[in-house]
Amino acid sequence: MKKSNCLLIIISLFGLITMSCCSDFLETKPLTEYSDVDVWESEDPSLIESFLSQIYIEIEHGFEKFPTSVYVDEADARANTGILNVNSGSDSPTSGGYWHQWPKIYQAVRYCNIALENLERSPIEEELKDRFRGEVHFLRAMYYHQLLKLYGGIPIITKAYKLTDNFLLPRSTFSDCVDFIVKDCDDAAVLLPQEYIGSDRGRATKGAAMALKSRVLTYAASDLYHNIERVFPNYKNPELLGYTEGSQIERWKKAKKAAEDIINLGLYDLFKKNPTSFEEASKNCQDLFLTYGNEEDIFIRYFRSDWWSGVNTCPLQLYYPNGFGGRGNNVPLGNLVDAFEMNTGLPFDWNNPEHSSNPYSNRDPRFYAFIIYNGSSVRKMGRDASLLEKDPTSTLQVGRYEKWNASTNSIIIEHGLDTRQSSVRPSEAGFTGYYIRKMMDPTIDGWFFAQDIPWRYFRYAEVLFNYAEACIELGEELEARKYLNMIRNRAGMPDVTDTGDDLRNRMRNEKRIEMMYEDQRYYDVRRWMIGEEAYGDCYAANVLYPLLDDKTTSAKPIISHVKFQKRKWHNKMYFKPIYHDEILRNNMLIQNPEY
Repeated sequence: MKKSNCLLIIISLFGLITMSCCSDFLETKPLTEYSDVDVWESEDPSLIESFLSQIYIEIEHGFEKFPTSVYVDEADARANTGILNVNSGSDSPTSGGYWHQWPKIYQAVRYCNIALENLERSPIEEELKDRFRGEVHFLRAMYYHQLLKLYGGIPIITKAYKLTDNFLLPRSTFSDCVDFIVKDCDDAAVLLPQEYIGSDRGRATKGAAMALKSRVLTYAASDLYHNIERVFPNYKNPELLGYTEGSQIERWKKAKKAAEDIINLGLYDLFKKNPTSFEEASKNCQDLFLTYGNEEDIFIRYFRSDWWSGVNTCPLQLYYPNGFGGRGNNVPLGNLVDAFEMNTGLPFDWNNPEHSSNPYSNRDPRFYAFIIYNGSSVRKMGRDASLLEKDPTSTLQVGRYEKWNASTNSIIIEHGLDTRQSSVRPSEAGFTGYYIRKMMDPTIDGWFFAQDIPWRYFRYAEVLFNYAEACIELGEELEARKYLNMIRNRAGMPDVTDTGDDLRNRMRNEKRIEMMYEDQRYYDVRRWMIGEEAYGDCYAANVLYPLLDDKTTSAKPIISHVKFQKRKWHNKMYFKPIYHDEILRNNMLIQNPEY
């Protein structure tokens, strides 16, 4: 979807609001608007296509200023107070903030319903009309899934309400919502093509609809939605949040089948899945997210660099270190860094002297592809020329340097260029000592330019995780290890041989690493019911270059992880509160528990 279409789209949307009047003057067609007739009864399909493009634009993506990674044990948003409140369980029906998505999502659902009601009027060829229907069914499913995973059961609306209609509608059960979304996915998959070319790339495909179905059924089979009455024993409407009857095993079978159907399409594969070295594996894992489409992509969103309203809203600017012109938002937690295994497949352990003495050595190749850490190269063109004298190597500096001051006969401390005590925009530095490399274009200076790297909503690795997870829950461990090891081998990591709970935990950690910052962990923590594990002490890197006996500063730092923030879990955090204003508008809505 190109930004250049946006004006046309918005004009089209306004044109859909028509008025009836006897006045010839009022019946005159405005020269700057497209009417309902123009859009739906023209033989030119471009107006319909533009109308649908506007619906795509509102699908949530992980390049937002505050992505879901900062609301879980992946990232810190430079101590944004509102986020800290959410991460401590202080969210409320009157403090929705960024998470108050209910109105804009239902607006997108309305546009979907308008399209489905009006496509029949169009004189365009039936094959194209069917494709448009498929896109709309997919988009509506995407939006309802977004609501479902945040709030539980929501009102299912299948028509575009008029002002004279009754707007009051109760929440549907969780089960009914899952069934509705799955049906939309199935309807879409039948109508959509397998691929597009040219400017249509980025629109929904058959594989995208199937991947959404796979995700929906994997979530629905998970523990949270089968334990609502245990988690919230006093909540009177558990059917709104999960299943109250039926078999969880049967649901895992459906989830497995949905993932298997995508595998059997033979359309997708892991990107560069057979590396010959750790170094090649690491490069491949970084390059995957810098391409504009590859064999692993199922559904992605394209951006033009001018999409971002100034470089300050571009991910490269938001996430990069202050000493490289960035703003240090959404930086990885030490907790996430510790989850990366050693390249032998053993867990990293600060209590192991071999690990703690060189914590950034011999790690999972994805660590080097995804994380910018002290002493590592940040980008290809280096720092600004004015800083090259201080740092000719253009590597991340988040440490403290002990230096000897002969005139005062004492130790002084100098701070790295990428710290909060830096001489370069210190207030823009992150708090954790880490920055993200994944999905960041190293060839662009984010201080002056915006990147145009696409966002990946669905990629084949997630399908393999869905399949492996379902196999684990069904006791098919050999099959689960086979597909889990495909992902690990692409990353240059050795096979897992675990069984039972160890295999389940290994899969979960593997997904945490492979899918980091891809809008997965927040929802996985909830559906796996591991909130207590994920919300607690948050860690940052403590990097010290000590003074040696000869009064010179050591070239090798002492590195440790220290607590810098405390988060807290409450069971109500499994779901978001329905915003108070929405309940005032619709008194048939029932609030989620403990809000």
